[in-house]
Amino acid sequence: MSRGEIVVSNLFNRAMVLLNCRMGDVAVLSAAPCPCGRTLPLLAALQSKVNQIIVLPDGRRIRALTVEWAFRDDLAAALQVQLTQLAPREVLWQIVPFPSTDRQALARRLLERTSQVLGADIAGRVEYVQEIPRSPAGKFRPIVPLAAAGEAPEHG
Repeated sequence: MSRGEIVVSNLFNRAMVLLNCRMGDVAVLSAAPCPCGRTLPLLAALQSKVNQIIVLPDGRRIRALTVEWAFRDDLAAALQVQLTQLAPREVLWQIVPFPSTDRQALARRLLERTSQVLGADIAGRVEYVQEIPRSPAGKFRPIVPLAAAGEAPEHG
């Protein structure tokens, strides 16, 4: 299976040809043939948005789904969470906790787990907030990569 960004070309509509339109999603192609007999490639899974990937100094790429999976037990104590990469070796967790959440214990667990998952050289901070703002398009971004951390959220 190969992974890459989804790019669409529409050659059907001659009045408005759309060539190589980037959708902003990362997906995995399936190696299995379509049961209907068509020979076009099939998607096995959507993995994340291109603009929701943190690139660590060692080259590893951390996607939103990876964060959700790796931190799922700890994040169960929060209503909403956003992970922002502030610098190549620094991340910020913004958390909207449940009222009953033990904030100190959650912060301690998240920072320990951050070192385990992202690396001991990655400094983490936890900030509790009332709400996490959405993009101008109304979308919630669980991951804010380094390039976008100082900018206004992108549409989509």
